[in-house]
Amino acid sequence: MVERGPRPPPEEAASETDDVASGSIGYFRGQNDMRISGLRAHEVMEDWFY
Repeated sequence: MVERGPRPPPEEAASETDDVASGSIGYFRGQNDMRISGLRAHEVMEDWFY
């Protein structure tokens, strides 16, 4: 299971789509600090959106 990081507070999540987008941004910032590979990031994106 992939750690997705914290979600934004409900008042900031206007919709489920916005909530997912905000979570993605935070997740990839954190992974970038760990020097994640582009391939792994692509696999994660497929897991989220398919």
